[in-house]
Amino acid sequence: DLYLTSSLYVNLSNYEGFGLPILEALTLGTKVLCSDIKVFRELFANNVFFTKISDPHVISSNIERALLPSNEKKPFEFDKYSWQKTTSIIEQNLKEIYK
Repeated sequence: DLYLTSSLYVNLSNYEGFGLPILEALTLGTKVLCSDIKVFRELFANNVFFTKISDPHVISSNIERALLPSNEKKPFEFDKYSWQKTTSIIEQNLKEIYK
């Protein structure tokens, strides 16, 4: 319910493994502003707004920018991340290891 009723999801992590909450927000059509860290750039480059997290004024400015109605991002390609794809990749890797 929180994602569905939110105008913006903000994730200001310094370190992150994957960013599942970002993926959840995108799945429900919520705009996202997140830390400008390598993993988020790699996973969500064209789908979220990025901010440097060292300056609260920069964060505030980027929140305002992300909330502008004219600022829309490309829809996220969710089929990239599925349990079927993940298990298939793991299975292929295990077959290579245990030939």
